Amino acid sequence: MKKGSKVKIVKEQSNREHWMIANKIYWGWIPKDGDFHMAMLKVGNIYEVLKSRGVTGPMPGLIEVKCDVTGRKTLVLKEDVEEIQE
Repeated sequence: MKKGSKVKIVKEQSNREHWMIANKIYWGWIPKDGDFHMAMLKVGNIYEVLKSRGVTGPMPGLIEVKCDVTGRKTLVLKEDVEEIQE
Protein backbone atom coordinates (compact mmCIF):
# COMPACT_ATOMS: atom_id res chain seq x y z
CA MET A 1 0.00 0.00 0.00
CA LYS A 2 1.37 3.40 -0.93
CA LYS A 3 0.27 7.01 -1.15
CA GLY A 4 -2.37 7.51 -3.83
CA SER A 5 -3.54 3.90 -3.90
CA LYS A 6 -7.18 3.05 -3.26
CA VAL A 7 -8.42 0.89 -0.37
CA LYS A 8 -11.80 -0.50 0.54
CA ILE A 9 -12.93 -1.01 4.14
CA VAL A 10 -13.79 -4.70 4.34
CA LYS A 11 -13.69 -5.60 8.04
CA GLU A 12 -16.52 -4.63 10.35
CA GLN A 13 -15.63 -3.70 13.92
CA SER A 14 -17.14 -5.65 16.78
CA ASN A 15 -17.59 -2.72 19.21
CA ARG A 16 -20.43 -1.04 17.32
CA GLU A 17 -24.04 -0.46 18.20
CA HIS A 18 -26.92 -2.05 16.28
CA TRP A 19 -27.73 1.10 14.23
CA MET A 20 -24.07 1.29 13.16
CA ILE A 21 -24.08 -2.33 11.98
CA ALA A 22 -27.35 -1.81 10.08
CA ASN A 23 -25.92 1.30 8.35
CA LYS A 24 -22.44 -0.23 7.78
CA ILE A 25 -20.69 2.46 9.83
CA TYR A 26 -16.96 2.08 10.53
CA TRP A 27 -15.23 4.04 13.31
CA GLY A 28 -12.12 5.89 12.15
CA TRP A 29 -10.13 8.60 13.93
CA ILE A 30 -9.53 12.23 13.01
CA PRO A 31 -6.42 13.92 14.46
CA LYS A 32 -7.57 17.24 15.91
CA ASP A 33 -6.05 19.64 18.44
CA GLY A 34 -3.44 17.11 19.58
CA ASP A 35 -6.11 14.49 20.28
CA PHE A 36 -8.08 11.97 18.25
CA HIS A 37 -11.82 12.18 17.63
CA MET A 38 -14.03 9.41 16.25
CA ALA A 39 -15.18 9.69 12.65
CA MET A 40 -17.75 7.68 10.74
CA LEU A 41 -16.80 5.97 7.49
CA LYS A 42 -18.72 3.32 5.53
CA VAL A 43 -17.82 -0.35 5.28
CA GLY A 44 -17.50 -1.15 1.58
CA ASN A 45 -16.56 2.37 0.47
CA ILE A 46 -13.30 3.10 -1.34
CA TYR A 47 -10.85 5.66 0.06
CA GLU A 48 -7.56 7.16 -1.18
CA VAL A 49 -4.45 6.44 0.90
CA LEU A 50 -2.67 9.61 2.05
CA LYS A 51 0.01 7.94 4.21
CA SER A 52 0.70 4.31 5.00
CA ARG A 53 3.88 4.35 7.09
CA GLY A 54 4.84 6.25 10.23
CA VAL A 55 1.27 7.25 11.06
CA THR A 56 0.85 8.53 14.62
CA GLY A 57 -2.45 7.57 16.16
CA PRO A 58 -4.28 6.22 19.19
CA MET A 59 -3.00 2.68 18.41
CA PRO A 60 -0.41 1.05 16.15
CA GLY A 61 -1.17 -0.28 12.65
CA LEU A 62 -3.03 2.73 11.26
CA ILE A 63 -3.00 4.31 7.81
CA GLU A 64 -4.23 7.75 6.74
CA VAL A 65 -7.03 7.91 4.19
CA LYS A 66 -8.96 10.79 2.66
CA CYS A 67 -12.56 10.90 3.85
CA ASP A 68 -14.88 10.93 0.83
CA VAL A 69 -17.39 13.28 2.48
CA THR A 70 -15.29 15.91 4.26
CA GLY A 71 -11.96 15.47 2.44
CA ARG A 72 -10.14 15.38 5.79
CA LYS A 73 -7.50 12.86 6.68
CA THR A 74 -8.91 9.99 8.72
CA LEU A 75 -7.08 7.10 10.34
CA VAL A 76 -8.17 3.48 9.84
CA LEU A 77 -6.60 0.16 10.81
CA LYS A 78 -4.48 -1.31 8.03
CA GLU A 79 -5.88 -4.78 8.80
CA ASP A 80 -9.45 -3.55 8.17
CA VAL A 81 -8.83 -2.50 4.56
CA GLU A 82 -8.06 -4.22 1.28
CA GLU A 83 -6.11 -2.57 -1.54
CA ILE A 84 -8.09 -2.12 -4.77
CA GLN A 85 -6.28 -2.91 -8.02
CA GLU A 86 -7.21 -0.47 -10.79
